[in-house]
Amino acid sequence: MSRRASEEVKHREARFKRVVATEADASRLLERPGDIAIVERGVPRLLVMKCPDDCGDTLRINLDPRTSKAWKIYRDVDGLSLFPSVWRDTGCESHFIIWGDNIYWSDSRDRTYKRIHDPALRAAVHEELDGSVFQSAVEVADKLGLVPWSVSAILDALVHEGEVERRLFDRERRYRLSQGGEPAADR
Repeated sequence: MSRRASEEVKHREARFKRVVATEADASRLLERPGDIAIVERGVPRLLVMKCPDDCGDTLRINLDPRTSKAWKIYRDVDGLSLFPSVWRDTGCESHFIIWGDNIYWSDSRDRTYKRIHDPALRAAVHEELDGSVFQSAVEVADKLGLVPWSVSAILDALVHEGEVERRLFDRERRYRLSQGGEPAADR
């Protein structure tokens, strides 16, 4: 059992060190679980981090879509975010997200978004939806230049308030403006 699981840690700070040119330079910057460095040569290539689960591993996360499956980094007023989640299928097998300079394990319900009630953000997300086409949080986030985790939190709040419908399509949550009546959540 990992140290994180045994201590029931709900989240941990993600500490961005800096952008460097090589993986070796990035690895030298990592001291504690949750430390992150980005390897960039013209474009972001790799996120290197000390595993937040206290197992001691150094993780290499591809950021370059030209080479294979790639994650995307975001920097905004909330801090550094990475999308999608990281799910290790070896080692400690942890599953976590990095959102706004915090690391949350997938089983945590402790994820709070400080700006979930920001009227301008909510209006922008709401405006990207219509009543006929279901869209993913990623699609809406890409149109608005926002972090998908943030858009997903806002959309789920709008579902709870009955303004938006949510349905599952092939295990992906998709959203549209509510058609009236009962909100359709996860059908």
